[in-house]
Amino acid sequence: MRPAIAFDATGVFYKSRKALPRARQALELLQKKQIPFLILTNASDPTDKQRADFLNELTNTNILKPSHIVQGHTPVKIILEQTRHLPGITLVGGGMYAQGIAENSGITDFITVPEISACMPELVPLDHKAGYPHEPEKLIKQALERLKLNKPSDIIQKQFKDIMIFTSPSYYEAHMQIMSDLLISKDGWLGTQRKSTDKQHVKLYYSHHDYQVPYANANFPSLRQRFSMGMFKQCLETIFKMQYNLDIEYQLLGKPSKLAFDYARNTLKQQTQTDNLDLFMVGDSPEIDIVGGNQNGFKTILVKSGNYTEGMESENPDFIVQDVYDAVLKVMELHQIQ
Repeated sequence: MRPAIAFDATGVFYKSRKALPRARQALELLQKKQIPFLILTNASDPTDKQRADFLNELTNTNILKPSHIVQGHTPVKIILEQTRHLPGITLVGGGMYAQGIAENSGITDFITVPEISACMPELVPLDHKAGYPHEPEKLIKQALERLKLNKPSDIIQKQFKDIMIFTSPSYYEAHMQIMSDLLISKDGWLGTQRKSTDKQHVKLYYSHHDYQVPYANANFPSLRQRFSMGMFKQCLETIFKMQYNLDIEYQLLGKPSKLAFDYARNTLKQQTQTDNLDLFMVGDSPEIDIVGGNQNGFKTILVKSGNYTEGMESENPDFIVQDVYDAVLKVMELHQIQ
């Protein structure tokens, strides 16, 4: 049985945009010993090449290729295969990379949160007064061209089938308002409201729901984490529950979902051209990497270089090591690789 490894990136190879000690040596060792591996990260760049280039630059190597990268949004390709035949357009949300991710994932009939805010400012009146979104004329033009519409008000004639949140939203208020409007809508028609007994029509997908990301800054030595997309998700669910007394149904694309780990498994099988793999997940997050790996047939290795604090052993990683280099050594030891 051949070993194959899925690595988290943040807290494993780098933290706060700086490579962690021995990250480069770990990659060089993987290459030297020809151990199959990939980066299974909940981060999201528009293309896998951008993420590979980013990690190569941080670690001062050229080892990582786009084929080594599985990002938080990558498994959306499976969802698109299952939903292309369904009527309706997609609302795309997140930060500055969200539109690029949608386009590179093959989504064609979509509108972004800034675009719909520009086209229909009455949906977000307070944001509109505050000058959001920026360059509304440009946003209106590109939305109308993409959806083949004549004027902004024609958007009301478009049915929505799903919402894709690819990165942490930049403007919480606009995202939460428009997402709530669609999630409560009847059959995905903006401006309608379903009965509380009706099933949620608009599907919601998150690339991840990590609550925090590792953080290191010499000016703030006590601050070890910063909020991430999981906080936005929690805020939306709390407000939606207060407003409508309903829970939000959603599907996770990235870790720790089965979808993400199945995608990683299949990618490693394609790399090696074999099904006979001993799979490992190396990460710094017990709730994301270790739980996901344990639930999906991966042996798990928790590294202390990221989010680790004493007591994190409760999620039962198979092994705990100091850093990513030690994780590679552990896999080599288990498989008697000299």
